[in-house]
Amino acid sequence: MKHLSIRRQMTLWFAISLLVVMSVMYLAMHVVLKRTMMNNAESIVQAYGAQASSYIEAENGTIKFDESMPDSEAEVYFQIFNSDDQSVYSYGVPDEISSLTPDFNQPRVLSISGINWMIYDQEIEEDSSQIGWVRSVKSLNYIDETLSNLFIVFLCLCPAFLIFALLIGYFLVRRTLLPIDKITAAASKIGRGDLSQRLNMKNTGDEVGRLSATFDEMIERLETAFLAEKQFTSDASHELRTPVAVITAYAENAISEGSTPEENKHAMEVILRESKKMSATISSLLMLTRGDQRKYQPNLELIDLAQLIEDVADEVRMSAEQKDVSISVSTCGSILLMLDQTLMTNLLLNLLGNAVKYSKIGGHVEIILFSERRNVVLKIKDDGIGISKEDLPKVFNRFFRSEHSGDTEGTGLGLAIVKWIVDVHRGEIKIESELSIGTTVTVYFPIDQI
Repeated sequence: MKHLSIRRQMTLWFAISLLVVMSVMYLAMHVVLKRTMMNNAESIVQAYGAQASSYIEAENGTIKFDESMPDSEAEVYFQIFNSDDQSVYSYGVPDEISSLTPDFNQPRVLSISGINWMIYDQEIEEDSSQIGWVRSVKSLNYIDETLSNLFIVFLCLCPAFLIFALLIGYFLVRRTLLPIDKITAAASKIGRGDLSQRLNMKNTGDEVGRLSATFDEMIERLETAFLAEKQFTSDASHELRTPVAVITAYAENAISEGSTPEENKHAMEVILRESKKMSATISSLLMLTRGDQRKYQPNLELIDLAQLIEDVADEVRMSAEQKDVSISVSTCGSILLMLDQTLMTNLLLNLLGNAVKYSKIGGHVEIILFSERRNVVLKIKDDGIGISKEDLPKVFNRFFRSEHSGDTEGTGLGLAIVKWIVDVHRGEIKIESELSIGTTVTVYFPIDQI
């Protein structure tokens, strides 16, 4: 059997729920109406029994009628009996009821000849002794007819209400689930590779509105990630293609006939240099990939950041001296932080290496470390070639290299790695720069890592 769609299931459940509610309401109305009419009938027969008694006088143990005694109203009949249970007056009471044994001061319902009757017997007393009694009766056919008419009305109106409810419910459910259909259609197109699909539906604040908004946000992130991966793959291929081509060309020359030992040595040197460059690129990519996948678990330990900066600065000074670039370090004493020493060393080598690399001959690099409110602040300033305002927002992109960097060697991954390391330590990094004036890199580490 084919499963019903959600739209039809919801419509069916809506109709069933309405039917149950209507049935419960009908039963409640039936019970309340019947009880109310029965109580009313009891009150009527008691009232007429009392009224009939008021027109009866006792004289020497006998019953005497008032000549102005009225006939019954509201289809209430009564009968008067003497102390010997003999009828002395009767108005409309059927013979089957006249012969019933009295049950004083207690209304009762009896079914006689298919008709329900409300019966009430009331004693007539003289000097605290019974001299007779009055029986008042009323047919309850009007109650049965009213309840029967109510049932007929329910049977007639119930299908009409259900059909109306089905139509309205189907329309409302269809309108409510319309975003689901749009999401399905968009998901189908996305499955075929079209990540530009968006629902662009107004967020009404309800569940479906939030779902459509969340769907658009998810696809936006997917498209951004897909484009970033596509760009990353393209850039990685481009960066690795050049060293591979160089290695291949020099290897072919080295094994060709007529190559001299000097040429072979030069070829090996080039191959070694390009291999190291390619190895560094691959290592950086693997580090960033582990970071993206959150597989890297930092090994945090209490480290004196000031001492680590001094050590890394000493390591970089050798290459800086070759370019006649001076390095100065200014710290405010020992600063202990919970850091990953390997990552922090990588961060400092990248930042100091860039500062020296892009400095002018005879330039100066200044390293400043100090505490400020809730942060430890690291500043690295250089007076190098600087970065243009157009390129500043892109410096953390992978494989990005400014056109002003010239022929300076690099993979374009250094600052991307630096940004990731800062994020791992819950810090923040900012870069300020002007062309031909210099660059200042500021890194903030939260003091609560101490």
